[in-house]
Amino acid sequence: MIRTRLSAAAFPVLTMLAVTAYAGTVPFDFGQTELGQIKTACGFVCFGNNCTAGGTVTSLNISPPFFVRGIRVGDIADEADFCNNTPGVTTSRTLPRTLNPGQALVFDVDLVATQLGDFDDDLRVNGQPLFDFMADVNPLSGCAPSPSATCLTDDRFKVRVHWRTRFGTRDPGNVVPFGSDDSGLFYFFNANNWEMLLKVLNACPLNPPRFWVFAAATTNVEYTITVTDTESQQVKTYFNPLGNPAQPIQDTSAFATCP
Repeated sequence: MIRTRLSAAAFPVLTMLAVTAYAGTVPFDFGQTELGQIKTACGFVCFGNNCTAGGTVTSLNISPPFFVRGIRVGDIADEADFCNNTPGVTTSRTLPRTLNPGQALVFDVDLVATQLGDFDDDLRVNGQPLFDFMADVNPLSGCAPSPSATCLTDDRFKVRVHWRTRFGTRDPGNVVPFGSDDSGLFYFFNANNWEMLLKVLNACPLNPPRFWVFAAATTNVEYTITVTDTESQQVKTYFNPLGNPAQPIQDTSAFATCP
């Protein structure tokens, strides 16, 4: 028997949904989600009652807009802190992974809301559907700034960043309260350590007419950027894998949505 558990992190609030034994798929509904929003849920799988057996996890499969991220191994004694940065959780970004008795494979499932509509998909572990993820993605009506989102180019484009470390710590990026109509700044860990500059530039007078997205980050943590055009309801995403030195983004064909 594979044991499963799932907790939801629809930032900034953590709630818990627990399953003590597998008996069909475990449902989880991300609920009403704004286009361009990023939400995450944390779960684990192990073998045997109370994780007393060993086994191998060969695959974790799910389809967009859901993504399996942040795969890591934890000791069942640290179960309450699986979704946080704890000494008992170690990174394991590749599969297959063999678990000893008392160990669990911990992972995150991100919802990256890039399309409108209702979504429902199973997460399959070793080919077996164990989790059922759902989401209802709604249009974005204008851009309202928040601590984790900035509005650029006459408040037309809404920009968000979500990051994750090798220990499983993850959070939305925080907006630095400086910037301009074209440019925004984000920090991840503390307000004195800025991580990213992102710009949306109006190149509509040029040929071909486009809105450009440029970004530069000084980090090697995992991150996902979403840039949402609130008028066309189009979303561009940019992903940096964990451990990869961030490469500059110079997307001069980002949005063909002029004027």
